[in-house]
Amino acid sequence: MENSDYWKERFRQMEAAQNREGADTYLEIERIYRRAWKEIEGKINTWYQRFAANNGVSVTEARRMLTVRELTELKWDIRDYIRYGKENAVSQGWMKELENASARFHISRLEALKLQTQESLEVLFGNQLDSIDRAMKHIYLDGYYHTAFELQRGFGIGWDIAGLDQRKIEKVIRKPWAADGKNFSERIWGNKQKLISEVHKELTQNIMLGQDPQKAIDAIAKKMNTSKNNAGRLVMTEEAYFSSAAQKDCFRDLDVEQYEIVATLDSHTSEICREMDGKVFPMKAFEPGVTAPPFHVWCRSTTIPYFEDDFGQIGERAARDEETGKTYYIPADMNYQEWEKTFVNGSDKSGLQEVNKDAKLTPREEIRKAEQKLNALQTEYTELEEINNKFYMSEDDFSTLVERQAWQKWKKEFMQHDDIGRVQQRMMDLLPELSDAKADLATARIHLLKEGGIDFTPAKTVKEANEYAEKVLGIHAEYKGVDIRAVNEWNQGLTNMKQVFPDLVDDNFRFVGESHARNALAKEIEFDRQLKWIKENNTYGWSDEQCIQWANKQASSFVRKHLSVGKYQMASSWSPKPPFDVCRGICLNKGYFGDYEKAMQNGVRQVETKWHPVGCSTVKATFDHEFGHQLDDWLNVSKQKNIQNLFDSRTVLELTDDLSEYAWNNENKNTYSEMIAEAWSEYCNNPSPRPIAVEVGKTIERLYVEWARKNF
Repeated sequence: MENSDYWKERFRQMEAAQNREGADTYLEIERIYRRAWKEIEGKINTWYQRFAANNGVSVTEARRMLTVRELTELKWDIRDYIRYGKENAVSQGWMKELENASARFHISRLEALKLQTQESLEVLFGNQLDSIDRAMKHIYLDGYYHTAFELQRGFGIGWDIAGLDQRKIEKVIRKPWAADGKNFSERIWGNKQKLISEVHKELTQNIMLGQDPQKAIDAIAKKMNTSKNNAGRLVMTEEAYFSSAAQKDCFRDLDVEQYEIVATLDSHTSEICREMDGKVFPMKAFEPGVTAPPFHVWCRSTTIPYFEDDFGQIGERAARDEETGKTYYIPADMNYQEWEKTFVNGSDKSGLQEVNKDAKLTPREEIRKAEQKLNALQTEYTELEEINNKFYMSEDDFSTLVERQAWQKWKKEFMQHDDIGRVQQRMMDLLPELSDAKADLATARIHLLKEGGIDFTPAKTVKEANEYAEKVLGIHAEYKGVDIRAVNEWNQGLTNMKQVFPDLVDDNFRFVGESHARNALAKEIEFDRQLKWIKENNTYGWSDEQCIQWANKQASSFVRKHLSVGKYQMASSWSPKPPFDVCRGICLNKGYFGDYEKAMQNGVRQVETKWHPVGCSTVKATFDHEFGHQLDDWLNVSKQKNIQNLFDSRTVLELTDDLSEYAWNNENKNTYSEMIAEAWSEYCNNPSPRPIAVEVGKTIERLYVEWARKNF
């Protein structure tokens, strides 16, 4: 399951998309208003031009009845209005009014103008209602399905989602949600009646006072602009509500039990949204305007699902009962359109893997879950640490007045809404949680080693293998002279260990490849070091050439003493300190692994003669042996009493029978080192490792988990 940061990012993007749809609807309404205003302005100007005398229309003239010809023309217009009303969703009250007007034989000039302007307004609000109705239905429908998509993708599994029927959508859209008990349709019609009344009032007053008609036009334009702005606020607030309602309904349908408020935090964020950001509520407390968005007009806050750390394994929530049907793993690259086609529209699922609801998490799923938990805790701790550090800064820490004032404002606001003691206490509480989370991740990685699941694709050439080690594993590699099959086994072993012990590999491995290539690099470093020293301490007055010869001799001696590669030496592990740290790692000898078939024959013979452990005849087993030395150095395995007892309690023959002869008969100054390396190799390569290998393997795993618990 994805962590909180994933949900926040995905649902912020979703809210932004729906917010844009609301804004697009508002732009459409603005265009509707502009068209309506042009019509009304034209009708008023035409009316004044027709009946005005001396740039005005007297009350008497305005109240004069239309002539037969004028009445006939008006009735033609009324019939057009009625026909338009029947074809579009125009108010039935207005339709009745038009029908009554069409039957009258006496209509004043002013009444005619009011009828004509009202028709434009009726069309305006009818189109506005259509636009908002269409947008809100789409926002709810799209929000519901996108919420389901994000939840399923977050869990990595999908199951069929029942389609939303139109009756349910209509019920949601028509249900009042604000304190005044009105839905958006009722608010639109209320705004319409108010604007019509104001327009009629302006026309009447203008004529009664004998004013310039332009004054009426300007006043009506101002009122229409106010009405348009009201429509904008209505659209954006309703968008926020129906987006929130879609999430609420989807959360409930998918058994989400808690939700978290997520505000868009910037310079425009309201105080209420800042206060609500991050608060978690049970679904039963979901109430728009109180515990859920929108909290105000133009609200941009959203909600995300909130899950406790022990929410459960993937698939538990999906498999609530038999009616949910089958569940399937969702490919990481499945987009919304593909998901909708598959799980909403019921398309073919033959290409998807079905989830076994009784199956345990795979090692990779276990690692992913543990990583998400650790990352979430680390992120929280880092954020709290930043707040704590910022709180205790002083004015002297800022170079400019603007920065200082911004910090002072932040600190004042923080102290009003939070407590530094709470921050510090939470940081203290997080420490054991971080420790446990790092230990859980280490345990999950160990399961990957023992239960499989590590992918590796063999390279075709040594050059390709070098590139893999450098680009994928992040380690400098030089495998020249080694058979590509041996190189692939070496890289496979390194890949395995990097996924299980990434801390060790990342910190201790700088070079992998052929032993002589590593030695050449070490010799260069020692040569430079010796040359620098002799030039700084040249008491004999040697020439540059003599200094170079001396430094080269010292470097060669260093390699022979510390890094000599014997003819039959298979591999070696080296963990030097700077400046030789670039040579850290495990290398194999081209003199031994240049001939792969011969090396394999030797490996089989060495296992048969008990020189090496059961199951350890491969190149990878050799790598694991050398990696065992690295683990010993890193985790101090040799110092463990139970490990020492494995060796001390046995004779050479017993250790040979129980593990290998090389575990005893070797030149390593550390008595227990080769036994540990041999046992680790068997633990990793023998499908049924023997007791010594198991004891060493389990001890290394325990020490790794303990190390992880202390190093989070």
